[in-house]
Amino acid sequence: MAQLKPFQYLTSLSQFIELVEEMRGGGSGKGWIFRGQTKLRKDWPLKPKIGRSEFWESRLAKSYGWTDAETTHSDESGKVVTTPMPDFYAPPDIYMFEDWCDKAIAAQSLPDNHWERLALAQHYGLATRLLDWTENPLAALFFAALGGEDLGWYGGVYAFLRPDVVTKDASFAECGRAHFPEKDVLSSMFGRPSRFQFSKVLTYVPRPFDRRMLQQSAVFTYHVQPAVAIEPTPVCKDPPEGAESWKMTSNAQAMDVGLDLIEFIVAPEYKDPFLRGLASLGIRYDTLFPDLDGLSRQLNREIRPRLTVRTQGIPVEDEKVKPPKSE
Repeated sequence: MAQLKPFQYLTSLSQFIELVEEMRGGGSGKGWIFRGQTKLRKDWPLKPKIGRSEFWESRLAKSYGWTDAETTHSDESGKVVTTPMPDFYAPPDIYMFEDWCDKAIAAQSLPDNHWERLALAQHYGLATRLLDWTENPLAALFFAALGGEDLGWYGGVYAFLRPDVVTKDASFAECGRAHFPEKDVLSSMFGRPSRFQFSKVLTYVPRPFDRRMLQQSAVFTYHVQPAVAIEPTPVCKDPPEGAESWKMTSNAQAMDVGLDLIEFIVAPEYKDPFLRGLASLGIRYDTLFPDLDGLSRQLNREIRPRLTVRTQGIPVEDEKVKPPKSE
């Protein structure tokens, strides 16, 4: 029986499937979500695009939450009355998202729900607070093995103990409110109870309004602090004494590992064999991207080994093309 560890190297598809089955523990495995990256998280931290250094990491590290304003006026007796204005100031990335919504309506109709609009914006490339994950571990392995082998890149599959699932009626501002700065006037005066107010990372499961999302079993994590990367957190059934950060869970597999994040490492020399093995199971470009773009990518991939070395377009002789490693 495969033994789960905080991180481990993958050498075969059968090994990975066995490890996933161990994670499921005989159940549906819904307690975990998966993400595949061409490079490991030490190079590509697990944070949404808007919180990365090439976008607004420095700005959102200081101002990531909603803040309230207040107005003052004098009543009939001349007494000064202060009235809070909830969530008056939004973070800069939310203003950008709202601008996107105002302009995107010219291209197509938008979903009514703000979470679905955010997922749609993410799908079309806008830098948002969402990070892409999947419920399908084989789809995650596909993305981890996709490219970079000629550059010596190690890919990573990440299994993350699913955070609380946000409901579509919750506002963005309600999420993580307990972590917001003290200048949040309304929270300090009255409070605003919400089941998501203490969450730094939440799971959002969208309706599959796009075929790619359906085929990829897409889910997202929503990051209250976009500039802060997901790091492994100790898990336990009861609060440990003296621990600064911990997560309470009853998931037996997470308890065995001791963390809420597991890293599976794909070495460069195993990437192509993994892609070939996944293709035999129906995990390919044209199935994960069910459109003309996906079809074209898949056909290009099928002819690439016969035409090039390291994907750079250098013709090679047939005898120099080595078959993929068998499991």
